[in-house]
Amino acid sequence: MESIQSIIETEYVLMPTWKWMSFVLIIVLFPFLRRGIEHFLRRIKNSGVISHNKNIFVAETTRTEIERPLGWIVSLMIFISIVDMLAFPRNLDKYITLFAQILIGFRWLQMLIIGIDIVSVHWAKRVGDPDSQPNEIIPFAVKAAKFILIILGVLIVLQNLGINVVSVLAGLGIGGIAIALAGQETVANLFGSITILVDKPFKLNDYIKVLDVEGTVIEIGFRSTKIRTPTNSIVTISNSTVAKEKLENLSARNKRRIRHTITLSYDTSTDAIRSFMAAINDFLVSHPQVDHGDITIILISLNNYSVDVQVTFFVDSPELRVENAVQQDFLFQVLAIADKLKIEIAYPTQKLLFNPAQSITKPAPQGI
Repeated sequence: MESIQSIIETEYVLMPTWKWMSFVLIIVLFPFLRRGIEHFLRRIKNSGVISHNKNIFVAETTRTEIERPLGWIVSLMIFISIVDMLAFPRNLDKYITLFAQILIGFRWLQMLIIGIDIVSVHWAKRVGDPDSQPNEIIPFAVKAAKFILIILGVLIVLQNLGINVVSVLAGLGIGGIAIALAGQETVANLFGSITILVDKPFKLNDYIKVLDVEGTVIEIGFRSTKIRTPTNSIVTISNSTVAKEKLENLSARNKRRIRHTITLSYDTSTDAIRSFMAAINDFLVSHPQVDHGDITIILISLNNYSVDVQVTFFVDSPELRVENAVQQDFLFQVLAIADKLKIEIAYPTQKLLFNPAQSITKPAPQGI
């Protein structure tokens, strides 16, 4: 017993052996302690009293994994208390505690970020309309708040490490030009985001065209705008580009234009062409989804192989689905009218004209 006690009390690197053994034991048991606390908090979160609470903040909290950062914080505080009770040497105790405090700081930051997400969900539900301006601002505000929190968290960690944050910030003036050049694009994107939110050239779920990209706006972010194209891919465009380039908001239309050029054969008489144009006009005027006051049907050109009739009209709806349905009705009606009037729809052809009177007879070969 005395030999064991002497071994335990023998000092190695400024500490008795039993303190080193206790320190190793704490590190080994720490993950089990943390998981146990997380399991306990998860059971409380999923209990009937909390999970069925109608308060929106409580309801949204139960959908997050808030027990993970909270479990880290509680277990690290217990860890610091045990380290204090063991009375490690001053320098060792200082660095162990500092490391644990930094981890606690990051976990508090994680909890605050979760809190921002919960508040954003609450805000979105109170606003209601997903296409309203407040709902467009929410993603931008959430990302800005998270960015500010992360910056503040890093500054706090640096302060805890003994670094004079004020001196660091003041020293940034030396490299201010380099930082300004590096951050020029970021600043441009930020002002582009503000321009989009203030001027409102488009909103969420609008169908827009920027440069050679067109599609539905699914997100207006802190740095960029995301567009879902007709091929179901997602294109990300920087907000500085969106703000300065020509932008066409196709959803702002209150109606959609349909234009077709119908090619008729040159064998078609002028009376038949007039009847054809009149029949198309009658169909469009009677169609319930066509703007009756904006129909244009003209004989536009005499092509190489056809007589061209151009038909332009507008559908009284901004929806692509309605446009496609009306366009299909129109094309079926064109074929039906052409069949009824015995008119041939022309297509690129070539005709070879042969005049027997101008044929050349090849002379018969002479005998030798």
